[in-house]
Amino acid sequence: MRKIRLLILGLLILLAAALIGAQRFLARGLTQSLQSRAQALFQARGGLNAGVGRVGVNLPGGSFTVHGAQVGNPPGFDGPLLRFDRLKLTIGLPALWRGGGADIRKAGLRGGELRIVRNRDGVLNVKQALDAWSGAGAPAQDTSGDAPPGHRPAAGATPFEVPPMMLRQGSGSLTVRYTDEQAAEPPFALTLDIQVRLRDVATYGRPDVLNGILNLSGYLTVAGQRCAFDWNGRLGPAADPARLSLDGTGSMQALDLAGLQPLARRYGIESGRLSATVALSCRGGVFDSKASALHVTVDNLELTADGHAHYKNLPLPKRFKVIVPVGGTLTAPQLDIAGALLGTLAGQDKLGQIIRQALSAPEPAAPGPLPAPEPPADEAAP
Repeated sequence: MRKIRLLILGLLILLAAALIGAQRFLARGLTQSLQSRAQALFQARGGLNAGVGRVGVNLPGGSFTVHGAQVGNPPGFDGPLLRFDRLKLTIGLPALWRGGGADIRKAGLRGGELRIVRNRDGVLNVKQALDAWSGAGAPAQDTSGDAPPGHRPAAGATPFEVPPMMLRQGSGSLTVRYTDEQAAEPPFALTLDIQVRLRDVATYGRPDVLNGILNLSGYLTVAGQRCAFDWNGRLGPAADPARLSLDGTGSMQALDLAGLQPLARRYGIESGRLSATVALSCRGGVFDSKASALHVTVDNLELTADGHAHYKNLPLPKRFKVIVPVGGTLTAPQLDIAGALLGTLAGQDKLGQIIRQALSAPEPAAPGPLPAPEPPADEAAP
């Protein structure tokens, strides 16, 4: 009996050693494979550098973890575009053995950071990177009128084919740092700290069926002030981020515009406060401008001298609302803030003129006494 126990114990030790050895072998092989494949893939799609630190494997749990991955910026921009400290994926291994798509049961991202830069020439690094990744990030030229001019794939570019995957549940933290070198000197900067939750997001399926769920919440920080925001919506297949379809709504707490200087001065705004809700509808990476808009509530707006001239010295109500349609594409959204503000103020002024005219109109004369009724015919004088 004792020999059997020792034999079983020995087998367990050998099995554990084999498992540990296999995990280390797989981790080393996966690290080298991901490093070389990521570098070759991103280099081939626009000269982007990419790499991973190391990969950990947990065979019994069916998961692996990527540590220290990053994607470099397009040529002309410094530093990494995207990086994260840790990405853990728990995969349905039976689905892999059967072949077909990968079923990712759970994903967790920690320490993610995305750096968005608009350089002095007005070029966005994210747009340039997505264009390189997906062949200009868009379908062929759309003649329906919704797509902006020149919205077509780059010559000779071929779309990258993402393998079929389904993410059942995902969460993570991401910091987005935006720098606008074109706005001012020193550059204008703001930070978004975002908590991300995903459910049932696939890379395959009908593009018009929005089965995936995306929830974003967090804080915007600019010039020392902080305000909360959220966005909740549904996603279509996410094979190409630049051609994603989505629907959703969100909101942002009140923000002091003094913290957005000198960006606000580009629109002739000196100070004020705004809060907003947003509705977005996008198909194939192109916004539906009839269904996508910012609904902005403005309080105590003060204009610069140039702003008063641009907005034709129209009166400024203490509080008013502005609807700003959202058009363009995911990589190049179009918002005519100045036009929407001018139209709103002009409408407010027209309404005020109508009210003032109604209030200043002369009062109608008081009615005189009614004439005496004629006597009935049978009481008439002979």
